[in-house]
Amino acid sequence: MLKSNLFRFILIFFCSYFILLGLHEIKLVRKVHTGLFTSLEQVVFNVFHPTIKTDFEFYQKSAGLDYRPDKFDFSIKIFNREALSKNRRAKPMNILNASLDNIAIGPFILLLSLIIATPTHWKRKLLSFIIGLILIYILTALKYSKLFAENIESLAPRGLWGGLTNLYGNSLKSHEFILINVLLFWALLSIRKKELNWFLN
Repeated sequence: MLKSNLFRFILIFFCSYFILLGLHEIKLVRKVHTGLFTSLEQVVFNVFHPTIKTDFEFYQKSAGLDYRPDKFDFSIKIFNREALSKNRRAKPMNILNASLDNIAIGPFILLLSLIIATPTHWKRKLLSFIIGLILIYILTALKYSKLFAENIESLAPRGLWGGLTNLYGNSLKSHEFILINVLLFWALLSIRKKELNWFLN
């Protein structure tokens, strides 16, 4: 029974993972994911970061810069929160172009595939996915916070958020660190006595 249950879980997980990975190559699916990521990540970042306000946008043409839609999915405009509160027309301190491939796709698909393969009620799956996604986006915001602090002198981390950024700073540079945390989030959110018995009996 153990082998049967584990085999079923592994089979559903890998099928889900590669199907989701394949779907993500479709432009419309990637655009929808980009929209989800930019909307939620901007909220998470601006709620938690004490000194920066960010504006996440779909990647678009910019004057004087090479247009690389094959390489970038979104742009991040970085504002000084205090300066922006005094002048709503304040210009961003910096603009960063980025790709979903380097930050969001792996954790997103891993979490969703694990939740699909876990034998829980669909309402539990949905709740686990929503909470897990928020936790992933908090880690992502910490990663960008560390990146910003290293490249913009005036953005030294401060307060609790700055402490977390410094604590996990070097680890956040590793994509594997975030994936390991996704496994931890999944286990904490999805595995209870019933699911544990399903794996062990």
